[in-house]
Amino acid sequence: QGLSAAQKKGSFFEKLMDSIGRKIKNHFRDNVFNVLMNTIQFLEYGIAQSSAQGADVTIHPVLSNSHWAEFYSVDKFVRCGDDATREHLAEIKKLVEE
Repeated sequence: QGLSAAQKKGSFFEKLMDSIGRKIKNHFRDNVFNVLMNTIQFLEYGIAQSSAQGADVTIHPVLSNSHWAEFYSVDKFVRCGDDATREHLAEIKKLVEE
């Protein structure tokens, strides 16, 4: 197209800076979103703790190797809750018998 070496260099530099800028924006956008979701989960946990103060039994299943966005892993979360409940089954049966 008849561009001079300086024009080609400038356009390469602009493309490079644009690419880096997009990558930085995407990186921080994802991190900000994750921070927001973690904050919401932390608040929900506090609300659940407060609500459960009068409960006879509380069950806290934890999947440390999981991410909040694993909507496709329903079975894994249900299984974890089921396992945690089974660990408290004797305590639950005792309360039911009372």
